[in-house]
Parts: sequence; C-alpha cells; structure tokens
Amino acid sequence: MNIKAVVACVLWALLLQGCESTYRSFNKDIPDKYIEVVQDDPNVDVEATLKASGKPYVCKELYFGHNSSQNRRACFIKLPEDDQLERLKIKMEGTPQAMLLDTGKNVLVVGEVFLGFLFFGYVPLD
Repeated sequence: MNIKAVVACVLWALLLQGCESTYRSFNKDIPDKYIEVVQDDPNVDVEATLKASGKPYVCKELYFGHNSSQNRRACFIKLPEDDQLERLKIKMEGTPQAMLLDTGKNVLVVGEVFLGFLFFGYVPLD
C-alpha cells in the first residue's frame, strides 16, 4: 500500500477524532427560556387570557405531593429570542474544555502510533 495514502488516512482520522468534542460544543442545542405568568386576581383565568393574546404559552400541572398546598396549575410564556451574540456566547462557553479534550485525544493517538512504530515496527490496531 502506498505510504502517502496511509499517512493521509491517519491524518484524516486524527482530524475527525480530534475535533469531535469541539464540534459537539458548537452544535449543542440551547433550550428556550420561559417565564411563569402569575395570577394576581383570582377572578381572571390566566390560561384564557393567554389563549386570547395569541402568544405562545404552555400550561402545566405542578405536583409537589399528595394533598400539598403547593400543587397548582401554572402557565408559562416563551421569552423573546436572545440576540445572536448572546446565543453564540452560550455556545462558546464550552469551547476551551472541548478543545482541551480534543488535544488530549490527539496526543494519545499520536503517542500510541509512535510507540507502536518504535517498539514493534507497526501501528497497533486495538
């Protein structure tokens, strides 16, 4: 087999393996933010008001325990979208750790290949 092809395959594998954590860090899904709508007037139905407004909302039963005084129905509205820079900031927070993990993987793979050539004259295939 051509040595250039082997070297190219090893470098391609290192690139794919070595960028996995960084790729996952950049592509993580940022959850939407919601805020609870609190009912001030007991005569007003919050869910009906939200339905009439046409804004996206979600209502859920909050259950804290059997016959708990905290059990209630709560409604939440979606907060407006953050600006693009804020979303990018959240994605970039995990980048240093991901790059460190990728560097460690690359060092491990290169070291194993080097030691395989040095002591055994071949690439270990474990």
